[in-house]
Amino acid sequence: MHDDSLRDMLSDIPGKRLENEIRVRNINVSHALMEAIGHRLENVESTEGKVTILFSEAFNSKMRALSVGRSDEPGHITEASFYRRPEGLRGIDPNADRPAFFLGMDSIGKGVTFGGVRLLCAGNIAEARRDAKRLSEAMTHKLSMIGEPYGGSKMVVLAPETGKSETFLHKIGQVIEALNGMLIAAIDFGFEPQDALKIRERTRFILGFDGPESLGASGVTTALGAFEGMGRILTEAYGSPQIAGRSFAIQGVGSVGGKLAELILESKGTIFITDTDEKKLGRFRGIGNVTVTEPGDILLMGADVLCPSGPACVINPTTIEILKSRVIAGVANCVLEDELRDDRILRQRGILFAPDFVLNAGGVMQGIEEFKGNGLKDAIDKLPIIPKNLDHVFRKAKRDGSGTMMAAKSIAMAKRTTMERTQARTRRMGPSASDF
Repeated sequence: MHDDSLRDMLSDIPGKRLENEIRVRNINVSHALMEAIGHRLENVESTEGKVTILFSEAFNSKMRALSVGRSDEPGHITEASFYRRPEGLRGIDPNADRPAFFLGMDSIGKGVTFGGVRLLCAGNIAEARRDAKRLSEAMTHKLSMIGEPYGGSKMVVLAPETGKSETFLHKIGQVIEALNGMLIAAIDFGFEPQDALKIRERTRFILGFDGPESLGASGVTTALGAFEGMGRILTEAYGSPQIAGRSFAIQGVGSVGGKLAELILESKGTIFITDTDEKKLGRFRGIGNVTVTEPGDILLMGADVLCPSGPACVINPTTIEILKSRVIAGVANCVLEDELRDDRILRQRGILFAPDFVLNAGGVMQGIEEFKGNGLKDAIDKLPIIPKNLDHVFRKAKRDGSGTMMAAKSIAMAKRTTMERTQARTRRMGPSASDF
């Protein structure tokens, strides 16, 4: 999208008017935000879906009376749920073509959030809640690391057992459209490029798809960004950025992992790959320097770098115990099952971890440039910030004697605070051309 882009569509949404209230923590913000979202979600009922909105601690002060439950997880205190039927989540029928939606909003910068849409199998309610919370927080950190003031979100959808029908994909689009620009979405784990085109038929607010109105699938720029950062990771672990002669175990070869595998092969690296989808593996079979493994064996390959590129939370005490690689590159989102615990264990074992929200920011860079009406080159030109951020993280972790994930989160939160203070000063001086 260009001059008649999403920015023009967002001129009158309630989230934009709430920006100042949110930033100064106005005591009425929670009521106003709930009213705005509740008004929008009235339209969601036509999808016959169930929607859960998860808010972060920043919106906790006045929402308790309006919420239906609480979470004890730090940073995600209040939970507000909207259901079409009174039985709520217990009423989800896995055989019906009615998806359940979980939308995590960790922050609402400028009244607009960026976040992917992730697919999970029917019945995975606990996992969906976890992913909506953690992945929305990770998106906030990701945006902070690249200096963007937008909010972080994540939509997780439970698919019916009947699969991804056209009706199912259209309902996802209807939910995104009902949010009226508060969520700028892109497809994530579990969806294919052609799915984005179907979702697009029902919403203006999805980016990063293959079509004339978009810059293309964002998985490519995510992989390009991860590849851009790989030299800094190798230098930290092995003293040289050279990819040739190094081995990489890629856990999942979808739109991101598959492209990353191609880039590594072009640079004369060796890869071990695995995926649960044989079609994705097929294009790599028979290629030199490629070994296809069973999913359960990828951690045992002893590759120089392990690149988780699929589901979240694959690194935990059990997998760390059998891991043969000295380096983990967080290509997928939220690869640590428990960030504090697993970050500490990895450091104790001398395993270098490149935090996911630092390494895989290329995709959201593309989304933001598309949102602003810019081109793909503008996004690619910004990719060098990834190795710079990795350098900052590695140096801070050494200086503080901490794990790299804790160092990265500290940097991201400091950047977010600086951006908020700058925006607050700008508002006091009046609007500028940069405010949309």
